[in-house]
Amino acid sequence: MPTLRTLGALVVVLAIINFAAYVAIAFYLHGDAWNGYSAAGHYFLREHARYTEVTRGVYQFSWWYSLVLMVHWAFAVIICFIPHFRDKRPFKRQ
Repeated sequence: MPTLRTLGALVVVLAIINFAAYVAIAFYLHGDAWNGYSAAGHYFLREHARYTEVTRGVYQFSWWYSLVLMVHWAFAVIICFIPHFRDKRPFKRQ
């Protein structure tokens, strides 16, 4: 059975790999939907100040992947701090 620290390290490594994949995909698509917008049936990804029109499916993929990335990173941060706070007890019994 893996310890909480081992699980935390695994989640962080996976978060780093997930982030690298996100950056590569955003670079390939010329932006991401998190910063883009949709209007009148047209979908745009944004990278810096440039917008790229894409299909609805690509836009939805980019939007959901952005959301999953944010949730994954939040989970990685939380799971890394759990062992730290579990080890620090305010009162030690003697």
